[in-house]
Amino acid sequence: PKPDEWRLTEIIGHLRDVDRDVNLPRLRRVLVEQNPFIVGEVTDVWVKERQYARQDGRTSLVEFTTVRKELLAFLDGLQTEWNRPARHAIFGPTDLQELVGFIAEHDRAHVKQALEAIR
Repeated sequence: PKPDEWRLTEIIGHLRDVDRDVNLPRLRRVLVEQNPFIVGEVTDVWVKERQYARQDGRTSLVEFTTVRKELLAFLDGLQTEWNRPARHAIFGPTDLQELVGFIAEHDRAHVKQALEAIR
């Protein structure tokens, strides 16, 4: 890839860490706290800080799969909680359902990026 483009291993590491360190904790907070304030996380810098390019891609993929299954199990357990409110530093008033939508949009962007990386 070009110097400013991420390798597939970097994308997988990023998705793993965002799920583990941002998405799951954030969704859990919305479930247990009353209208929590959610900070905007700057996670793109993790690519260099956490040295994703030096990590083993297969291990990163297994770890991503594990944490994603945990996130999906969390979502599967929700019933009436989808409308629980939160306040996001960037997006303003929101709820659990919209936060999950943000996760899906983030995933879509990185799937596109991954497809470009393997071409």
